[in-house]
Amino acid sequence: MHNEDYIAGRDSKGNEIRGGKDIREGDWVQVYRAGDVIPKVADVDLAKRPVDTLPYRFPNLCPECGSEAIREEGDAVRRCSGGLICPAQAVERLKHFVSRGAFDIEGLGAKQVEALYKDGWITEPADIFELEARYGEGVRQLKNREGWGEKSATNLYLETFTRLTASGSFIAILPLRLIFVKSDSRLRRTSPAEVAKTTCRFSHSSSGSSIFIKAAIEMPVPIGRMLTMALPRAVRPAWGRRQHFSS
Repeated sequence: MHNEDYIAGRDSKGNEIRGGKDIREGDWVQVYRAGDVIPKVADVDLAKRPVDTLPYRFPNLCPECGSEAIREEGDAVRRCSGGLICPAQAVERLKHFVSRGAFDIEGLGAKQVEALYKDGWITEPADIFELEARYGEGVRQLKNREGWGEKSATNLYLETFTRLTASGSFIAILPLRLIFVKSDSRLRRTSPAEVAKTTCRFSHSSSGSSIFIKAAIEMPVPIGRMLTMALPRAVRPAWGRRQHFSS
């Protein structure tokens, strides 16, 4: 229901669907299963529609940070333009960073990320690797937080150290849409400098379907900053001098 055209009763090409009937708050709809689990609205019962309803309008401003919500040409959804200044985007990117498809940090799930972000313990990926230095001892310790203990905190410290020294998939941590990290293992073996200087095109075939996703990665100059944000602050300057990125 995030698709603006679908709610308005038209497809991506502007053609009518459901006879052009839009979907409004309070509507009674007929739903069927499309695919495995995704529900789809087959029809809207206009006879049961409340008389005071109005066509649904998507917000033009992000409810979290107040930035403009933009729908780009060719997209079906509106997205906040606030970037990392938006708390909602910041915490979701942290969740993605620790997820299995990215750095795969065991012991740091979505709920833990939300709690640590809310309390200001982590605000960017680099903070994850500095948890032991900041909260391994002293008045505020990770092990003393609700849901944590000596063993779980120690395991997380070891896990973050292991992930920092491992090769990892740096492609996954970049805030780039339309990129399937598991699409091509060759990207995992490509150095940041090589990817930054090259337009890489790849395709992905999911098992049991004929879905092919093609994406082009064009790394602009700010890519260096995005990569260094994933590293502890202590090593950022040296790393930045060793790698130079250009568009």
